[in-house]
Amino acid sequence: MLEKLTDTIEIFFRIIFALVKVIFNLVVTFPKTTLFIVAMIMLQNFISHMI
Repeated sequence: MLEKLTDTIEIFFRIIFALVKVIFNLVVTFPKTTLFIVAMIMLQNFISHMI
């Protein structure tokens, strides 16, 4: 049970790490576009949580 949990956490962290790397590369390459996209996503999440 615990082994399965640690495997899941490891996979989860790997996915997050990969996403962070991709986002970081995007921010470095296209700062304005990325900020706009992030702002839109955050706004969308905020609105969906309010409803």
